[in-house]
Amino acid sequence: MLQAALKTGAKENEIVYWSRPVDWRNQTLTPNPDAIYLMPFFNTKHGPIVLEVPPATSDSSFTGNIDDIWQMPLEDAGPAGADKGAGGKYLILPPGYKGKLPAGYIVLRSPTSAATR
Repeated sequence: MLQAALKTGAKENEIVYWSRPVDWRNQTLTPNPDAIYLMPFFNTKHGPIVLEVPPATSDSSFTGNIDDIWQMPLEDAGPAGADKGAGGKYLILPPGYKGKLPAGYIVLRSPTSAATR
């Protein structure tokens, strides 16, 4: 997914966003035609990354998963995730990070520098 995004002009630490539900032309594995998709492709080689997830409301929610570059899960986000639908700031750390951790973040330690979702 990252390689395809980069080939179409996306850059690391940018968000690829589909503005309407996907159809058969989207080659994402098992796409949901009732959802709006976005994929932030981040890279922690220069330090931690913060991914802020909005809270769920009565008429909408953000549901997703945060994976490393090999699509191994780090954590879920949204009602089924660590933020429990309340929204939150996920702090994604690079491998071996030893710096001080700020309060108020959901800390994820990635085994790879590049990650997705």
